[in-house]
This record gives sequence, C-alpha cells and structure tokens, in this order.
Amino acid sequence: MPTYSINTDNNLAVHPDADAALKEAGTYGTAFDTEAQLTEATSVWPASRMIDIWNGFAGAPPFAELKEVKRFTDRKSAVARIWNAAQRLGETLEEEMKIAEQDMLRAQQETASATKPAKPARTASKAPAQAQATKDATGTDDAPEPRQREGTRKAKVLALLEREGGVTLEEIMAETLWQKHSVRGFISTLASKHGHVITSTRREGDHARVYAISK
Repeated sequence: MPTYSINTDNNLAVHPDADAALKEAGTYGTAFDTEAQLTEATSVWPASRMIDIWNGFAGAPPFAELKEVKRFTDRKSAVARIWNAAQRLGETLEEEMKIAEQDMLRAQQETASATKPAKPARTASKAPAQAQATKDATGTDDAPEPRQREGTRKAKVLALLEREGGVTLEEIMAETLWQKHSVRGFISTLASKHGHVITSTRREGDHARVYAISK
C-alpha cells in the first residue's frame, strides 16, 4: 500500500513504504496513509502552506489539467483535493511497480532460458556409428557462460547501483526515464523481493541522495 509525504519544501510525493515516506517528510513535513491522517497533520498549518502544496504539483505530470489556485474555499476542501491528488500518485506508483516487476521477471526468464542446455538433435536409427560418435564428441565445455540480457532497465539500474560511489536518484531517473516515486518503488522491490541490500545516504557537498548495493 503506498504511503504519502509532504516535505519541508511542500512537495507531495508517494512512496512504497512508511520508512521512505518518513525520511522524505523530515521534521517539518508529514507522512500519511489516509485522508484522516492528512487532515490531522495539517490542521495547524496556515492556509498559505496548503496553497503552496497544491500549486507545487498543479500543471505538472500527471496533473497537467489542474490549475493553480489563489485560495481554497475552506481547509476541508483543500485537504480533500490534495488527498485526491495523492491517490492518483499512488495509482501511478502501483502501475509502474507492476511494470518494473514484469520487466524483472521477463529478464529472469530470458536468463533462465539462455542457461537451459539445448536438447541434442535426434539421430536417425540407421546413422553410421562413426557419425554418431562425432556428434557425441562435440561438447559445450568451451562455450561462454550466458550473461544477463543487457539493455533492460533492471540491468541498467543494477549496474549503476554496483558502481563505485553508487548512483543518485536523478541519475537513475535520467537513465530509465522514470519519475522519482517509480525509482524509489523499484529500489524497494530490489531489496524486499530480490534480496539486494541497498544503502541510501546523503552525499557531502550537494547533499544529493545516493543509492548503492552494499558489498
């Protein structure tokens, strides 16, 4: 179930788990799963902050049709509209995580297919003994080991995660053309369903979020 956050900069985001949402929310933001939690958390926020939150995503994908506002009718209306937008982000994340899992499964199936030994060709019952012996002698000991199919998004992301110094969220986005929430969801899937130990740190200097596979 997706979890949502609003951080100090008033950015609305969706995450695959509560821990990621809490990290993104920070001290002066909030993480929430329901409209009731959002209502409670924002009850002391000024109306101007609710407007900033809305205007932060209105007009941007996937909210291209939404318009910026100068005011809300009341706080209840503001919370309801922001909650509806959050749910749309959640639906997008779930769909993209399904696609990512399908890509990973497809890559695994192709890898398994490549490693499956080929069935020996049938030999005619009347074939000469010498020809049969020649065919049996043709082994595969020197054949190169199959490699994971290059070019898949999983392979690209894993390669970036394994490189020295790791990879930033923005670099993964540029390589895969995914949105932030999709990258976070994919990384969460690598950890929870595929056994990879992923570290997440803030880089000194620019404070960029860096992900890496723990070795």
